[in-house]
Amino acid sequence: MKSLLTQSVRYYIFVSMEPVHFSKSQNLFYDRLSAAVTFLLHPCNESFSIISFPKEVSQLLNLCKIIIQIAFLYGIYLIGHWIQEALNLFVPGSVIGLIILFILLSTNVVREVWVEKGADFFLKHLTLFFIPATVGIINYFEVFSGKGFLLIVIVLVSTVLVMAGSGLVTQWMMRGKEVEHD
Repeated sequence: MKSLLTQSVRYYIFVSMEPVHFSKSQNLFYDRLSAAVTFLLHPCNESFSIISFPKEVSQLLNLCKIIIQIAFLYGIYLIGHWIQEALNLFVPGSVIGLIILFILLSTNVVREVWVEKGADFFLKHLTLFFIPATVGIINYFEVFSGKGFLLIVIVLVSTVLVMAGSGLVTQWMMRGKEVEHD
């Protein structure tokens, strides 16, 4: 049995419906590297067949995808922040970036697959992003010393009102969808 490096490795990567052939003289490392780069650059191509990777390489590819997608999301945030500063708007740049991302996803300029893993990573670790804000409250301890109890009551009541309002709106919308299906 020939070693993997001298074996003829042939596979097809369908990009734009044209097969890409790798020659016999290229070694397995180069083939897998080329396939990995193509896999990262074309994550949504359904007609994509690729050589199977070892578990460690597959995990590394997923990590690279997440990093690329987070960088893309950060780029959209920076564009929104730039628009906010250039036009001197009162709306935060992050909200403008979110609106831009919504428009890009709605018009299929950006496919969901292109940002899915990065967004899932953010949602999975969302609680960690609130730690700096919670710790930052310690800087304003004097605000809570006088009427702090009143502030806590206001926060709790407003939270309950938002939850109840969201629930009622969701139920109202779901009833509308049930009527459409009947």
